[in-house]
Parts: sequence; structure tokens; C-alpha cells
Amino acid sequence: MKKNRIMLLIALFTFSLGDIAYSQSKWEKILDKADDDYEIGDYEDARSKIDDLKKEATKSYGVKSNYFAMAMVLEAKYDVALGILKNVDNTLDAAIQ
Repeated sequence: MKKNRIMLLIALFTFSLGDIAYSQSKWEKILDKADDDYEIGDYEDARSKIDDLKKEATKSYGVKSNYFAMAMVLEAKYDVALGILKNVDNTLDAAIQ
């Protein structure tokens, strides 16, 4: 009986750690929502979500964060979809730096 309780506690502990390890951050959720908007063809909403992500990532982590770089690449992708080709090179250069 005691062995079953210990096994049950170990199993519950393992499953709870799995949820913590694999949960998405709020940044990843924003990226997923923007990607979903892009896939259904709502490019303007996708672009606005990426703009919000850039502002929040800059405020929280600075310009050198991975989220800011991902946002810049997605911004260039969404700009191409919207037909705004003027700033694509500058946006991609900023993402690389």
C-alpha cells in the first residue's frame, strides 16, 4: 500500500513538472496567434500583433532579445504579404543585428 502511494506521488509530480516545462510563454502565444491570423489571410491583424510583441519585448528584454528578432522576421514576412516591400530589407537587417 505504501509503495502504491509513493508511485502515485511520483507519477503526479512527474506530470506536474511536464506541464511547467512545456507550457508556452505569453510571447509564444502571441506569436502563435499572429501566425494563425497569417494562415487565414488576416495579415493586418497578424502585423498588429507582431507590433505589440515588438513593443513588449523591447520594453521587457531590450532590442537584443530572441523574441524581438523573431518579431522582426515575421514583420518582414507579413509586410510582403501586405504588399509593403519598401522596408523589408531594413527589417531583416535589424533582425540579424
